[in-house]
Amino acid sequence: MLDILVFVLFWGIIFWPFISAFRSYIKGEEMDRSEFKLRYVLPPLLLLALGLILSRAWGG
Repeated sequence: MLDILVFVLFWGIIFWPFISAFRSYIKGEEMDRSEFKLRYVLPPLLLLALGLILSRAWGG
């Protein structure tokens, strides 16, 4: 069960920036490429890195 949750969270974090950008594109909002990098890509990658660090700290 935990493996499935980790799998879903891992791929969800990776694909979330693209899903958010696609939703904004459907709504007709224009985006700058630098804004896309900072706003959508950086936070999920930081969360992923934090999760990897914490999992290693707990002996994962």
